[in-house]
Amino acid sequence: MAVFPLINGFYPSYADIVLKVDGFQIVGATDVSYDDDLKRSAVYGTQKVQLGLTNGKYVPNGSITLLLPAATFLLATLSTVGLALGGFRFVPFAVTVSYQPLGPLPLVTDAFECYLGKQEAKNKVSDDPSDRTFGLYLTGAILWNGSPGALDLNSIGAVA
Repeated sequence: MAVFPLINGFYPSYADIVLKVDGFQIVGATDVSYDDDLKRSAVYGTQKVQLGLTNGKYVPNGSITLLLPAATFLLATLSTVGLALGGFRFVPFAVTVSYQPLGPLPLVTDAFECYLGKQEAKNKVSDDPSDRTFGLYLTGAILWNGSPGALDLNSIGAVA
C-alpha cells in the first residue's frame, strides 16, 4: 500500500492552488473545473457477446468562475489581443492549475489551452461578491500533472 506524504499534515485544498492564465496569476477564481473523457462505443457483430470497443473520441470540458474584478481583467486582456481577430472569444489562452505544496514535495500542475465560451452573470440580492462564470472550449488534451488524457498517435506529423 502506497503512502503519500501530506503537506504539513494536511491534504491539498483549494487554498493551495496557484492559478495562472497566460502567465498572470489569478487570485479571484472561486471555481476552476475541468474534466475529460474518452467516449468509446461497444462493438457488436452477429452475436450476443461484445467484440470489443472503438478507440473513442476524446472530449475535454472546463469552466471557471471569477470574481468580477478578475473577470474584467481577463476580458480586457483578451479584448486587446482579440480586437484584430473579431473579439475576445477568438483568443486562445493557456490555463495552469498548480497545487503549490510547501517544502520538498513535488509540484503538481495541470494545464490546458482553451477559448472562452458561454459567459454567465448572476446578479442577486446577497452579501456574496459579484462573479462571472465562463464555459471553456479546450483545444486539446488536458495535461494531468504533465500526462495527456489522450494522444492520437496516428496524427503525429499530419497536416490539417
